[in-house]
Amino acid sequence: MSAIRHESYGQPPPGNDGVGEDRAAPRFRTLLQSARLIGEKSQSLCIVRDVSETGMKVRLFGTVAVDDRVCVEFKGGRTVFASVKWIEDRFAGLAFETPIDLQKIFDTAQPEYSYRAPRLEIDATATVTFGRAKLPMTILDISTSGIKLLGGDALIRGEDVTIDIEGLVRSNAVVKWKASDLVGLELEHPIPVERLADWASSREFRRSLSDMVSI
Repeated sequence: MSAIRHESYGQPPPGNDGVGEDRAAPRFRTLLQSARLIGEKSQSLCIVRDVSETGMKVRLFGTVAVDDRVCVEFKGGRTVFASVKWIEDRFAGLAFETPIDLQKIFDTAQPEYSYRAPRLEIDATATVTFGRAKLPMTILDISTSGIKLLGGDALIRGEDVTIDIEGLVRSNAVVKWKASDLVGLELEHPIPVERLADWASSREFRRSLSDMVSI
């Protein structure tokens, strides 16, 4: 992670480079890390393009509006509340309600850094095939690389399975963990962010903005 310049996210970008002239806080390029935006009635994924202690620029894959209040969940589960200040094409500028610690969230050298991808808490179903058996299961949350499901009593940790989610993916996967009838699957190949975001846009979500707590 390296500092490259200063920027405020309170005003829309005036030129094609997407950089505002009102510069206020150190800005970092984050290597296109994904994050989750949680609103009053929806959840969506985004790609963090640039970020400072006070705000960030994101590539949107869901629907938000200027002045919307959202909760941003970064990789590893850290969250902060923010407001949408501007939208241009599929990019948006968000201002954080409280400053964030960039080192804790984005510096992979930090001991507490987590690579866990942001997960959408979706109300949907899947079919898991293991051996000759097919098991209908309930999706509790999903990321580009993993899925938590309910109804996996018959599955064994370390078992190779195939998961089918209508309209989204058919993929080989492995059971990474199990707790009673809850299981976590790791997909053989990640789901593209755009595909997951498009599929999730028509689904019901299990949590809203009022359920979230900031870091």
